[in-house]
Amino acid sequence: MSGEKHDADSNTPPAEAPAENTEGHKDDDDLESGETNEAHTKQNSDVEDTAVVTPPAVTSSANKISSSEGLLSPSTSTPGAFAINNPLSDNPIAESLRNVPTAMVTLESQASTAQSATNVESITAEPISVVVADPVEDPHNGDSSKNSNKSIKGSQGDQGRIQMFVAAAIAVLVVLVIALSIALSGEGSNTSSTGGDILSVSSRREDMIDFLGRFVDRNAFDPSHPDASEDRIDALRWIVEEDELELSIPINGTSIDDPLSLRLLERYVVALFYFATNGNDWVEQYNFLSQYDVCRWSSAFTDDSNDFNRTADIETTVNAKGIVCDPNGRIFGIRLWWNNLSGTLPEELKYLELKQFIVTGGNMVGTVPSFFLNFPNLENLSLDNNCFTGNIPDGLSDLPNLSIVSFYNNNYEVTGNLEAFCSSSTSFREGTVAVIADYGVDCSCCTLCDHDRYECDSLMWNATWLSINIGKDDAYDSRGNVLQFQSECLSPEQRGWIDDECPCVVEDVANPGIKICDDCTSEGSRPSYGN
Repeated sequence: MSGEKHDADSNTPPAEAPAENTEGHKDDDDLESGETNEAHTKQNSDVEDTAVVTPPAVTSSANKISSSEGLLSPSTSTPGAFAINNPLSDNPIAESLRNVPTAMVTLESQASTAQSATNVESITAEPISVVVADPVEDPHNGDSSKNSNKSIKGSQGDQGRIQMFVAAAIAVLVVLVIALSIALSGEGSNTSSTGGDILSVSSRREDMIDFLGRFVDRNAFDPSHPDASEDRIDALRWIVEEDELELSIPINGTSIDDPLSLRLLERYVVALFYFATNGNDWVEQYNFLSQYDVCRWSSAFTDDSNDFNRTADIETTVNAKGIVCDPNGRIFGIRLWWNNLSGTLPEELKYLELKQFIVTGGNMVGTVPSFFLNFPNLENLSLDNNCFTGNIPDGLSDLPNLSIVSFYNNNYEVTGNLEAFCSSSTSFREGTVAVIADYGVDCSCCTLCDHDRYECDSLMWNATWLSINIGKDDAYDSRGNVLQFQSECLSPEQRGWIDDECPCVVEDVANPGIKICDDCTSEGSRPSYGN
């Protein structure tokens, strides 16, 4: 019996050749059948498929942003703004604060889905080799013998084809199962990944509450508890269910100084600030609650670009509104003025390391929080033109870097003593730039304002000016009303002054782009409120 030659790429063992014809020759049909049998016994033995998944790496960068207070600019559109010809317009710390280094924040890539990828093992279809002897030819029934031999070999070929079909079907099924598994594991609407584990929204919520429980009373997140906080529940829900960035939640025991912990905590705090100040009613959103890193929640970024807005107008970059970060991606400033903020300041702001807190020109209520005393690097605290009440926290003057303090136009409701910022009645202590409050605050060197007449007096400069903000477009809401005149805590005296002195506004002919009060008789004038 002689072996047949096989394809070098086939792993299939050779089928034995048919037995020799007892009469010393092969029938022509037998030779043809032998060739057919050889063709059937050659099989493609390897069916292999591999699913490879490469998780994307997401990188967010924040470029250079220049920062200067701009509070004392002659333009009345900036925080703590005064009327044109303000003698305090030269800000000695503006240059030192003008350049903020580039903030680079590298986002963590999503949890690797490589664990979900499964190698498909090689599947080999092993054909069944059948040894068939040549039958003794019946001289009376030669055709019948030939037909029988052909029938056996035809059945053998059918079995090989069936085996190949089954093997291919199994391989396709395995690949489909793997692809479906990967697709399901990548869904982000109802699940999020932490350390490679797929967690339900409910589990992620509990993990987030465990994490925040180190900073906030857990009862604040329980809607059925008397101490429940709607703003905190909203911030938690956004982080867990809606935040497209889906930061991983640190496991129990992770240090608060861990970069992951700090980043998640800051994102929660700023989201809470948004809800607590009724962010849906803001004039501009500045990317708040977007999928971007919090360092991009700023007017310095466009909605669809990773780059800062580049402009020749230095005021645009110096007076950027929103969140400002340091080179390490840590928040050091919240700068929002004349943006229709209302509500109260959440206590969790104390977990930030702020240098600037400028929230002016709105309807903020409540007392001035004492947590500002926890910011040793605080340079600018401006809360003017709001509806705050209560005493200024004792010890504010002990903050060594605090150079700008502004509490004026809070309807005489913010009181206290700021004398420690003075070295005399005509000079500030070293490093102080401006201290402005309403009459009733004890401070011999401060600029003090008459809330009812929108008039401020500086003993140091022996000057008086109006403290209204009507000059530029950002002083108005979408209907053209002066935002300052929409305050919810306007006194009857203030409303009377507006009706008598500034019922309308008109563009200043001498200063194009700047608006001034008008008695509604000039061409082009329009009402200052009630539009």
